[in-house]
Amino acid sequence: WINALLDRCECAIESWLSSLSRHGRIETDDERLLTRILFCIGELTMVGFSSQQDTLQPRTKSARDMVTDKEPVRGLIVRPSNRLIHLVKLMLPTTMPITSVNEEDLTPTPSCVRAYAFVTLGKLCLRDASLAKD
Repeated sequence: WINALLDRCECAIESWLSSLSRHGRIETDDERLLTRILFCIGELTMVGFSSQQDTLQPRTKSARDMVTDKEPVRGLIVRPSNRLIHLVKLMLPTTMPITSVNEEDLTPTPSCVRAYAFVTLGKLCLRDASLAKD
C-alpha cells in the first residue's frame, strides 16, 4: 500500500509540474496541495524506521517473532522511485524548474514548498545512506 501511495504522489507532482509549465504561476491551492504531497512522501518513507536502525538491511524475523512483535513494521524499508526523489529535489531551488527564455519570467518556489522539500529529502536520506552522500 505504501508503494501505491508513493506512485500516486509521484503522479500528482508530475501533473502539477506540467500544469505549472503551462500556466507559469503557482496558485495558493496548488501550493497547499504540494506541501501535503511532500509531507506524505516523507511520512510514508519513514514507515518502519527505528532510531536504532544502523543498516539498510531489512531485519530478518522468525515466524514466532512476527506474531509477538509489538512493532510489526519495524525494519520495513520502502524505496521510493528515483523519479520521485528527483521530483522532490526539483522543489529545493529558489525558482521552479520550468523552461523560460529570460530570468525575469522564472517562477519563485514558495518558501513553504522548499521547506517541506528539504524535510522530505532529509527523511529520504535517513532511509538511504547513498542518497545522503549525494
